[in-house]
Amino acid sequence: MEYYHKNNKSKIPVKYQRLVLSNENQLKSYKKILNRIDVKYIRFNFPLKTTLTKKDFFQFTNNSLKQLLFVDCSQPLVPGLLPEQLQDLVISYNYKKPLTVGCLPSGLTDLQLFYNSHALVPGIIPTGVQRLVIGGNFIQPLLPGCIPNSVTDLTIGSVATIYKKPITPDIIPSTIKKLTFSSRFDQVLEEGTIPMGVESVFLGIDYNQPLQPGSIPKSCKILLLGFKYNHRLTPGILPSNLTCLGLGFTFNQPLTPECIPSTITHIYYDGEINIFKNYIPPNLKRIIFTKLSLYQTIFRDPIFNSIQLFKINSSELSKYMPI
Repeated sequence: MEYYHKNNKSKIPVKYQRLVLSNENQLKSYKKILNRIDVKYIRFNFPLKTTLTKKDFFQFTNNSLKQLLFVDCSQPLVPGLLPEQLQDLVISYNYKKPLTVGCLPSGLTDLQLFYNSHALVPGIIPTGVQRLVIGGNFIQPLLPGCIPNSVTDLTIGSVATIYKKPITPDIIPSTIKKLTFSSRFDQVLEEGTIPMGVESVFLGIDYNQPLQPGSIPKSCKILLLGFKYNHRLTPGILPSNLTCLGLGFTFNQPLTPECIPSTITHIYYDGEINIFKNYIPPNLKRIIFTKLSLYQTIFRDPIFNSIQLFKINSSELSKYMPI
């Protein structure tokens, strides 16, 4: 790989396939590089100084470009601009133009959209996308059919923002297997909002709306309740096939045989030990705590003798729960 700047030439090993443009966002400046190597990833860190054209992206040899990240992009993305071989695309920050049908490459499998204040009409998201993140300042209501049936991993919202528009039962397709809501998500989940077929549900940290029977579909096997969730789990709330359950540090409701399915094998918990005082699910194999004091207490309580126990000094459930 060769990098040219004015009259100087610096040798860079050919093995590098990532190009991060931090101070100069003009692909034309790198034409000699792009004609010789297989660049698979480009990241634009600053606003584009010139308008990108279809010709800019066709500089790549062997259709090598697979990943593209716009940190700051205000240029309209028109049909035919982005190369069809793209697989991963992130549109972030200042993008405020409406997306239109055909503007995104049909080969996309991973799409992350942030700061788009325009509605996503059906047909905009390509039918091959498998992982979809709709976050940032997205404030428009999601429309029926806007999420294609190819999507299996869906995230709605982001860490710093709240998605306030109602999510109705006809929004999330039944093909979704993993569903993640933003940290600040706190909407009532009516029966049918999360469709049958979803296997993993991650509610936001701030989630504290009482769940009702049917809020979580029977197909769900992994459920992480919000860290602020502290409502009694009455019979029928947790799916009968649930195997992994995450409870937050404020949860202090008692566990009973009527409310906890016997199928549970993993519990992740960041609160006080007293919720296990009277009942342990019969097939429970692993409890993951974050507090050292709880870890020491359990060794003295015979009710936990049959359990394989791990103390984890982190609250990121996704790293420890089987997915």
